[in-house]
Amino acid sequence: MDKTKEEIIQIWNLYHSKRDCLYAVIESSLYETFHKNIIEYPTFILPLPRNSDDTSSPSYEFFLMQFQEHCCHFTPLAAYHLHKEMAPICLTIHYYPELSELKGIVLMMGEFDSNILNIVECQGLANQLQYYYLTEDRSAKLSLHLFNKEPKSFDHMRLIRHIEDGFISTQQQINLNQPD
Repeated sequence: MDKTKEEIIQIWNLYHSKRDCLYAVIESSLYETFHKNIIEYPTFILPLPRNSDDTSSPSYEFFLMQFQEHCCHFTPLAAYHLHKEMAPICLTIHYYPELSELKGIVLMMGEFDSNILNIVECQGLANQLQYYYLTEDRSAKLSLHLFNKEPKSFDHMRLIRHIEDGFISTQQQINLNQPD
């Protein structure tokens, strides 16, 4: 490839800045850790804060996420319970590791169904995905482990507490670019 790493990043960002999608460029070393964790924990659920009629207590909608190779699919958990594998996918995040060895980067792009999610909600799900799969926080790692390996011991309220206690918002995030 005749383009430099910086040129590739610039082209990737410029192209996606004109589209309604998530996008990022991830350092290969970070993606290696991420990918190792998705192989070990290929399925998880994430809560998304939703507007509630009762402003005193926030409500949450859970999304099931499943990894296949270098791709993560999200579907509303309620839709999955109703339709199983026929449930509609509302967000798909693709990771392109082809430049990992040569340029030290992995390209990421997420497409979503705007009838179910908006770009800010997608950003929130992507930030949580990063938090759980890249953090050193023992509580987050325990949640991944319990959900995938000991589901009877898993407590979904732990995930809500992570949001409400600010664990996710205070973690360093991959700079996911989004259109203005």
